[in-house]
Amino acid sequence: MSKNIGNKAAAQDNFIGPNAPTGLTATNVGANRAFNDGRIDLAWVAPTGANTPTSYKIMRGGAEIATVSHPTVTYSNTGLTSATLYSYTVRAADAYGTSADSNAATATATTVPSAPTSASATAGVNANTVQWAAPATGGTAITNYYVVGNDATTGNTTGLSVSIADSANTSQYYNVYADNANGRSAASNNTNTVTTLAPTFFAPPFFPPFFPPSFFAPPGFFAPPSFFAPPVFFAPPGFFAPPVFFAPPGFFAPPVFFAPPSFFAPPTFGSRFIRSY
Repeated sequence: MSKNIGNKAAAQDNFIGPNAPTGLTATNVGANRAFNDGRIDLAWVAPTGANTPTSYKIMRGGAEIATVSHPTVTYSNTGLTSATLYSYTVRAADAYGTSADSNAATATATTVPSAPTSASATAGVNANTVQWAAPATGGTAITNYYVVGNDATTGNTTGLSVSIADSANTSQYYNVYADNANGRSAASNNTNTVTTLAPTFFAPPFFPPFFPPSFFAPPGFFAPPSFFAPPVFFAPPGFFAPPVFFAPPGFFAPPVFFAPPSFFAPPTFGSRFIRSY
């Protein structure tokens, strides 16, 4: 009798749906995902019991969004709105019914930022300034803005404007991109085309190339001709000693200047003196 009861219970089990899956997890996969194309990966453990499921129903926010066949126990939900929290459960199903929900799992879809908007450019001297409006973050903080011109000049900033050096008289437009931990956004709109200005180093027309005459000392400021020594200030030819200034040959004592032999007392001069004494 008990054997028949057991067989009957087993037979009834065959008409009952499978048990609920367990261990459901939800994982955001944001790397390089385009804005509003988020992805969340689900994984679960197949249920145990007499009845093996033939499929699994993926539930998001209480609504079925997909079905996968057993023994697959993973699912990737794509096309999700950036920076949005999603909640999931999974149900096992077979020909006889559907199980209760698995445990719930949640995750927030993150992506790259949206494209910056309202980008515009202003010409400057040897550089142009580009500005734009902040985009949506995609669920992860923006870490950098990358700006590039159609001639490949570039700039980076964390603000909402940047000055980019360029050659004078160069015409170009720019695009702006936003970066976060997931990657780089799509390009902004093209800015207006601008032509880089040349430096205004030269004096304007009203300012002569050189300072006006009044800026420099007037003619009277410089010493007039009389200020400089006139020709007579320099010694005239007669100012230098004429040839006679130097002793002429006769200026030096002639040979007679030295006492001639007769200048010394003659022998008779001494003898007279002695006799008179």
